[in-house]
Amino acid sequence: MSEEALHHLILFYDIQGSAGLTNPEKLVARRVLQDCCTGALESASIPADRVSVKDLGDGAMVLFTAEVPKSQVLGAWLSEFHALLQRAYERSTRPFQVRLAVHSGELHPSLNEHTGTALDFTARLVDAPVAKRLLASTPSASLAVIVSDVVYDQVVRHGGGGLAPTSFSPITVQVKETDTSAWLHLPGWTRVPMPPDAEGADRPGRSSGSPGTSGKTNSADSPGPDVLKDGVSVSGGVVGVIGTSTVHGPFTVGGSPDGAK
Repeated sequence: MSEEALHHLILFYDIQGSAGLTNPEKLVARRVLQDCCTGALESASIPADRVSVKDLGDGAMVLFTAEVPKSQVLGAWLSEFHALLQRAYERSTRPFQVRLAVHSGELHPSLNEHTGTALDFTARLVDAPVAKRLLASTPSASLAVIVSDVVYDQVVRHGGGGLAPTSFSPITVQVKETDTSAWLHLPGWTRVPMPPDAEGADRPGRSSGSPGTSGKTNSADSPGPDVLKDGVSVSGGVVGVIGTSTVHGPFTVGGSPDGAK
């Protein structure tokens, strides 16, 4: 087997707060994730010889060869993976949330596996602190996706997979030796309800949409918030974030800087 490096799309997914699950709950979670991944591969019609899945205990590493279009993975595969996970999340008596990181790079075949710095980088992305805080503050979401700058610039920015670039928010990822930028996305949400203490949400040169437009909506015609000169008024939508709390709507919030003493 050649040891020359070959290009791959790399996915890591990990269960949020898995240490808090009991052993039986972990077994259930692993089966759910395995079914979600398998179902997504079948739905996206990705041939078995172009993908490899390695169980990591509390998650998995999924590698797609260069023959698989990235837009197919970020489109059909991700859509079905999220749909299956969300269904299990809503039905479970002990639901769990998942973080999924996406990157691409050169990998060397090694002892029937793969090795390369791109794997290490993706493993750091999936541990992004901002993504962990986002899921913790958004209990209705089952999945948070972190994509690297290269994947955003080459795929997401161009609408690959049917994804809206404005549904991604720029973040900073600082984990161990890694200090990098990336993009955060909640599948099914038009904006990411970023935690108030998130760093890197407004990196220069990047645009993640108008301030205050976080929220999940089922209609492109849902009204956005209005910022008034003498206060703040937010109306419409079905889910929003105020402070650190997730609010399920429809809702209306109004006020004035002098309204509360």
